[in-house]
Amino acid sequence: MVLAVGALTPAVAQLRWGGGFTVAGVSGSRPLPGAAESPYHLATGGELLLGGHLGVRGELITLEGPTVVLSAAAVARLRDWERAVMQPFLLGGYANVGSTTDGAHGWIVGAGADYLLTDRFGLRGEAVAFEARPAGVGAWPWTVRVGVSFR
Repeated sequence: MVLAVGALTPAVAQLRWGGGFTVAGVSGSRPLPGAAESPYHLATGGELLLGGHLGVRGELITLEGPTVVLSAAAVARLRDWERAVMQPFLLGGYANVGSTTDGAHGWIVGAGADYLLTDRFGLRGEAVAFEARPAGVGAWPWTVRVGVSFR
């Protein structure tokens, strides 16, 4: 046990704030059960990076109507986080879709990029999809989102 903690200590020490983001988007044509028919939503979250390329991301997505999606995903930055102006990324992980009428567990995948305007502020574009299966019903809304990123 002590060896495992000792082995993880250098990795945990290298974790650093990878930045936050706020984006708005338009979903695909299949809304989640319990969600309003409107495809618009807002999301906000942040990342912790290990080194400059790999990390974890947490996100809160609010869909119009009573539905909220919480996600935790692995994120892979395809360029060095500290030096690149254009920073493409891939993500994949767990999504918990909840509403006042239904709730489900599923997954989230996506890709996008941050374009840094300054060393602390940039523009973000991404495409994400999540699937959840409440009572055996699948939902696959692809979403294109744009917004801001900040460090």
